[in-house]
Amino acid sequence: MKLRTLLTVALAALLVTTAAMAQAQMGKKGRAKGEGCLPRLAQQLDLTDAQKQSITDIMQDLRDKCRPIMQSNLSKEDKIAQITPLRDQARDDVMNVLTAEQLQKAEELGLLDNMFGKRNGNPVDKAREGFKWALGQLNLTDDQKAQLKDIFADSSTEMQAVKNNTSLTAEQKKAAALEIRQRTRDSVMATLTSEQQSQLQQWLADHPPIQGTRSPRKAN
Repeated sequence: MKLRTLLTVALAALLVTTAAMAQAQMGKKGRAKGEGCLPRLAQQLDLTDAQKQSITDIMQDLRDKCRPIMQSNLSKEDKIAQITPLRDQARDDVMNVLTAEQLQKAEELGLLDNMFGKRNGNPVDKAREGFKWALGQLNLTDDQKAQLKDIFADSSTEMQAVKNNTSLTAEQKKAAALEIRQRTRDSVMATLTSEQQSQLQQWLADHPPIQGTRSPRKAN
């Protein structure tokens, strides 16, 4: 009887230890996906110390937001649904830290995909990244960059609110998202000079909008 009890206790202790080791390994893998890619990103793109710190802060914020979701009792599908927009926002924030040249190189080398995973070929996301890349080629001033960062942040918040609004039908959400994208592009155009608007319009002409999106109206 005592032997059986001792075996039971030993087995329980082994299971607890194994679970703890597995959790620790998962944590290391989780860090490697994002933070572990930062040294390569810094080396390949020759990041400044300020850029390194900004990206480190972005990744820490992403982990802090994702941790309670991962530790919750939500289904795998619900966890993915909640984490995906957080990951995409972090990706956009990192993109805003990079210069146009750095962003172009990061896209060519797939560095952002290594950090955040691919966007599953979502054409809207690809169009958004292409649009932001085009903006990065316009020799923007620091003031313009700050305005654009606020515009995209507000747009992301509005989009997330639409996605989370359970009172809207799928068609209503689609219409609302389309309106937000159009309003965002109008705001973007308003921050640009006439020459920058012409350059961006030329880029948009060379990259026709996908179905479900519209080209921005020319600012007066």
